Formats: sequence, structure tokens, C-alpha cells
Amino acid sequence: MRLLNVHDYSFRDFHGDNTEPYVITSHRWSNDEATYKDVRKQRNTASVGWAKIKGFCEQVRHTNDILQNLNDSTVSDWLWIDTACIDATSAAEVQESINSMFRWYHDSIECHAYLADVLPFSATRGRAEVLGDFAESEWFQRGWTLQELLAPRTVIFFTQNWEVIGHKCSQCDTTSS
Repeated sequence: MRLLNVHDYSFRDFHGDNTEPYVITSHRWSNDEATYKDVRKQRNTASVGWAKIKGFCEQVRHTNDILQNLNDSTVSDWLWIDTACIDATSAAEVQESINSMFRWYHDSIECHAYLADVLPFSATRGRAEVLGDFAESEWFQRGWTLQELLAPRTVIFFTQNWEVIGHKCSQCDTTSS
């Protein structure tokens, strides 16, 4: 399993059960995703995919800051995102990742689900409007979403501006419809 460091965007490979605590991601792919090679070589950093990776890493760092202030040791310096942590040019690596996916989601500290099509809260858009967008999100149309929702202990949903919508237990009524 290859993980991305949330501070310096470097990769580290972990083998077997010998992994550091990590946050795993869930998202819809765009046409401009940052690949493993893009991140490793720090190229195409203005792409939508890079912005998404930076957003995920920023959320993990923010969560770490809160946990450290609470003297909670459940912090993580590591992130797994499929677009960058899997070398898509290696068929063997892609197949191994597909076969390991449910376990990886299950073993994560938590899953951050980025819903790019859910508009942020604003003075004119309250919780009801955001939850309406949430219920209609393209994220729920993906085949992979089921394991990404069920396997992790915690899933935190984010709007396109990285505002927290809620977590999977708080959204049970919305997700069941």
C-alpha cells in the first residue's frame, strides 16, 4: 500500500499490516486528476486533481491540529487517494489495489468523501439546501461508493468548498433515500 504524506506530498510504501494510521478518500474522478507520476514529480500542480489532493491533505492536517489540542493521539500524517497512490500504468498494481480496496477502507482511521457537486453553505443556502444537494450527489451514482460508505468506521462528507456536511451516521436518513 502506497500512502501520501499530508505535509510534504511524498510517498511511502507499506507492506502487510505494517502501515501507519491513515485517512482514506472517496471522490468522483474528474478529467484532470493528478496521477501517481504527477504527484511524485510535483508536476501539473495547478490541475483540479492536485487541488483536490491538497484539500484532502489540508483537512487531515486540520483534524490533526484539533486532535492534538484535545490530547488525542489518533492523528495521521498519511493519506490514501486512488488517483495518486496507485500507479495506473502498472496492471499488477491496479489489480492488487482493487483486490485490497475493501480492507484498505476498513482499516483506515476515517474516510473523507469529497462531493464536488454539493454547493457550499451560504447566507442564502442553509442546511436544507445543502442536504438536498447531498442526497442528489453524483457520488451516490458510483459503483465503488457502497464499499467506501460501508467499510470505514467513519465517513465525513465535504462540500465542494471543503465544508463538513456531516458523517455517515448523521446522514443515515438522507443516504437511505
